[in-house]
Amino acid sequence: LTLTSATHSLLREGRTGQLQSVLQTSQQEGMVSLDQSLAAMVKANLVSGSAALAESLDPEHFKVTISGYS
Repeated sequence: LTLTSATHSLLREGRTGQLQSVLQTSQQEGMVSLDQSLAAMVKANLVSGSAALAESLDPEHFKVTISGYS
């Protein structure tokens, strides 16, 4: 998470539930979500899909994301 005006406003206003959306739409600013990091580690064979799935924030979407990696 990079502190930008958008993330600063969300944090200040206590709207932390919307941070995931900012992470997903701010990749060009270097932001990466937990699930994106986990998927990259699965793709690089650094962790198993099942171990990453256990830590994923959105398991159903994560299953779809990594389905072609193994």
